[in-house]
Amino acid sequence: MQLNRLVSIFLSLLIVLGFSGLCFAQAPSGSGGSSISGGSRNSSGFAGSAYLDLSFLAPDFQRELGAQGFVTSFRMKPKTLELVPPFSGRSEFIRRHERLEPHAVQEALFLLPPRRISTDKNNLYRLLLQAPSLTGLSYNRKKGGPVLLFRNVQFVTLPDPVTLEAVIQVEDTEFGTIKFRTRLEYDESKIILKMVNLDPLSYLIFPAVPPGQALVDIVYGMYPASSFVYTAWSVRSYLFIPSAATVETPLYRRAISLKNWFVTLLETLT
Repeated sequence: MQLNRLVSIFLSLLIVLGFSGLCFAQAPSGSGGSSISGGSRNSSGFAGSAYLDLSFLAPDFQRELGAQGFVTSFRMKPKTLELVPPFSGRSEFIRRHERLEPHAVQEALFLLPPRRISTDKNNLYRLLLQAPSLTGLSYNRKKGGPVLLFRNVQFVTLPDPVTLEAVIQVEDTEFGTIKFRTRLEYDESKIILKMVNLDPLSYLIFPAVPPGQALVDIVYGMYPASSFVYTAWSVRSYLFIPSAATVETPLYRRAISLKNWFVTLLETLT
């Protein structure tokens, strides 16, 4: 059994879990350079203009994000996150991942056209209720046709309309059945989905990640003239020797397959 194969499959699973499609709504092409940046930030962490200020990123990431509309980062044993955009509560968001002392972190940031997503609690409750619609989700390969990702997704605990918490059970085609606790948090300018594993994750006879040691956090942020989607997966495991080269392709494939699911869902609910 090759450990890199274990890592590749496991990180692919994190991408396809439940609401992970949220993080990969693609940005439009041709966004052109890093001229997206705006004015100075205020005390809440937001840019002083209607646009997302890219100065929080390293120069190479700024150029990449401006050129193609998205940027990703995969690192082993990082000290902190590096792609987190400005939003209220940003510091605590980062500390949540730092406290885990993860062995590996996968981040992604996408620039989007401006779109106001309703943060009315009833609307977000309806959004959470749509998790089972991921049943049967698949992605299309250039050669070989569609590949099934989920056989079934269902609630273990139905969403609470007050706390916006739920427990979902995912029957994955490669990992079997795993439960995750989910929670939606929000204010007028953002929606955050937080997920944590309730079951240990393993492959064959090898233990991989114990309960509570896989964090999947997704942020949809809204500015008057632009929006963004950011996601972070932090993993602390029993056995983890990752290789970025083995996970980049499956991460990308699964992300793209989920984009249409989430965009269609938003158009239906908002």
